[in-house]
Amino acid sequence: MQNINDILKMLDTINADKAVEIYVPSLKRGVKFKSINTGQQKSLIKAAIDNPVFQTRLVYATYEIISENCLEKDLAKTLTYIDGISVLMQLRLHSYGANYLATIQEEVYTMNISTILDNSKTVEFPGLETFTDTVYTINVNIPTIFEHYENEKQMRGKKITNETETVNAVEVVGDAFIAEISKYIKEISVNTGDTQVALNYKNLNYEQRYQVLDKLPVTLVKSVMGYIEKVINLQRQLLTFNGTNAQGEVKPAIVSMDSSLFNLNDS
Repeated sequence: MQNINDILKMLDTINADKAVEIYVPSLKRGVKFKSINTGQQKSLIKAAIDNPVFQTRLVYATYEIISENCLEKDLAKTLTYIDGISVLMQLRLHSYGANYLATIQEEVYTMNISTILDNSKTVEFPGLETFTDTVYTINVNIPTIFEHYENEKQMRGKKITNETETVNAVEVVGDAFIAEISKYIKEISVNTGDTQVALNYKNLNYEQRYQVLDKLPVTLVKSVMGYIEKVINLQRQLLTFNGTNAQGEVKPAIVSMDSSLFNLNDS
C-alpha cells in the first residue's frame, strides 16, 4: 500500500489534470485553476461564523483557494481584489452549479450565476489614480488579493477566534473604514517645501499606516473614497444576476459575497 504522502501527491496530480479555465478580468484571458476541493469547502463553511463587518475567514479562504488552485503560481499574488471575486464566483459555478438561493425583500429567489463569465468580460478597471493638494500626493489603485489578505492578517489575525466576535460596534465600523482606505493606497508623498518625500507607505505595518492616515486632510480621504466607490460599482456589476421566484417572476439582484454562496444545499 502507498503511504499517505504518495496518495496525496497522486490526488494533487489528478486535480491539476482536471483543472478548468477561469477568465481573469484584469488579464483579459483565461487561466487554469483546480476546482474547489473538500478541504477548501470546509474553510468556506467556517467563514459562516465570521464577524459580518470584516469577514476575516472568508478573506483568508479566498486568498488560500486562489493561491493553491491557480496553476500559474507566480500569477496568484498579482491578481486584483476584483479578479478574486470573479475567479471565486467562476470556481463556484464550476464546482457547485449555476443555481443559488437568495432572499430578496423577504422572498426566496433562485439566482442563476451562469452569467458570471459575461459579467467578468465587461469589467473596465479604473487603474492608478493620483490625488494631490499643496502638501500631499496620494497614489491609489485596486488592491491585490495578497494585499487584502496581508492587511487582514496583520489587523485581525491575532484576534480571530472560533466564535463570532462581539465587540463595540462603533470601534468595528471605525476600524473597517480605515482598513478599507488603507488597502487602496499605494504611496503617499509629502511636499516639504524643498523636496517631495515618499513615505514608503507599503513598507509600514498596518498600525503605522493608520497613524499616517489619521494625519491626512479629510478632503483627500474623500477623494480616495470616491475611487473606492468606483471599485464597489465593479463588484456590483460582477455580482448582479437574474433570479426567479416561486411565481416565475424574474428579478435582477446583487448577490452578497459571503460564505452562503458555497452552501452545498443551495446548488
